[in-house]
Amino acid sequence: MKRLLLLFLTLTICASIIAGCADPAKSTITTVGTVPFTPITPTETSMPLTPTASYITTSSTSGWVFMNLPIQKDDFNGIWGSPPSNIFVVGENEGLARYSGTILHYDVKTYSRVATGINALGAVWGSSSSDVFAVGLSDIILHYDGETWSAMISGTANLLVGLWGSSPSDVFAVGFGGTILHYNGKTWSTMTSGTTSELFGIWGSSSTDVFAVGPDGVILHYDGKAWSNMTSGTTNDLIGIWGSSPADVFAVGGNYPPGISDDIILHYDGKTWNTMNSRTTNALKGVWGSSSSDVFAVGLGGVVLHYDGKVWSNMASGTTNDLFSIWGSSPSNVFAVGHDGTILHYGP
Repeated sequence: MKRLLLLFLTLTICASIIAGCADPAKSTITTVGTVPFTPITPTETSMPLTPTASYITTSSTSGWVFMNLPIQKDDFNGIWGSPPSNIFVVGENEGLARYSGTILHYDVKTYSRVATGINALGAVWGSSSSDVFAVGLSDIILHYDGETWSAMISGTANLLVGLWGSSPSDVFAVGFGGTILHYNGKTWSTMTSGTTSELFGIWGSSSTDVFAVGPDGVILHYDGKAWSNMTSGTTNDLIGIWGSSPADVFAVGGNYPPGISDDIILHYDGKTWNTMNSRTTNALKGVWGSSSSDVFAVGLGGVVLHYDGKVWSNMASGTTNDLFSIWGSSPSNVFAVGHDGTILHYGP
């Protein structure tokens, strides 16, 4: 089961063939010595985004709207924003060379699409609109300073799929082979994770309270000094994690290929992890909320769930495309992204 999940996750980041990931094309970006930043020369195009019907193909009764951008063959794996006018979406385009990593930058009026020239991107996070990081199928970590995307020396060749930080000088990246990297504002360094298991998601409430999740129910915790294993109470694969406080953390996931009861939602109350009733059987990929009583989870088949502080319920998303990531700036401004160029917006 673990091998099947890893294959599936790799395919969602590298489109739909293994060949594109088995021997990934080397980046054309050159890093010199110990210089951490090397500017890249991206291909960028801008697309106006207006509230007209031409950009909306499906409007669900639950408030989710399908944004139909003029983009073909893009799969979006991660989203993060700096309110109110800077949202970044990362993924890959199978129509470009070797499933090239792409970045969308949304400034309320337009989407700017950047073809990075490196391999597929899996996650994005920032401390502000002028301090944004992106990771993926490469030994390169990208950084945006508000004007230019640059390459950073990561120190690993492993696939990176998760990002989170508490400040510009406290950023974590996780990935395959138990990889955990930490950025101190100057350089990236490898941390001792204590596991060789793949790590898919990371979130923290502070620099001394950080969680990472992976297959077979793996949950690690960092207390500011060392990483340690936590008892999750499940053998299901965990992919996304988010919380509103140290005592209110949600982890979501599910096994692949799909079967019966493949979804999993765990909740941490500051002491133990407990299984929640998700009211779906679809594997879940991402979770985000604005508070302990306003939490969203997304996953395969276009599933969108909402938690009101008491129970989880299904929302009509208006799509059957797989959804991989979710982020919002408020209860009434939430975005979900996924397969085949899918971008959903929620704004009741």
